[in-house]
Amino acid sequence: MKKIVLKILFILSIIPFILLIFGIINSYINGFGIENYQISTIWPARQYGYSAVKTYLYYVFYPNMFGQILIPLFLICIIYQIVYLIKFRKKKGK
Repeated sequence: MKKIVLKILFILSIIPFILLIFGIINSYINGFGIENYQISTIWPARQYGYSAVKTYLYYVFYPNMFGQILIPLFLICIIYQIVYLIKFRKKKGK
């Protein structure tokens, strides 16, 4: 039972990275921002390609916005994945 719970937690710890990759691909293809070109707004005008990905990552990891939640979440997920792969996973030869 313990191994099943640990494996489910390992699969759940991959979800934030998958969502980040889908967000990067979406902003690269569909652009990031709004359609109109207002100067007074915080959101930039619609950007495409590398510029959109850079802006998307800035807004995702900026500490005053979502970064206060997402940076620790990604660190916890990475640490759990490393610990799971090193400690809890049995090698197939033994």
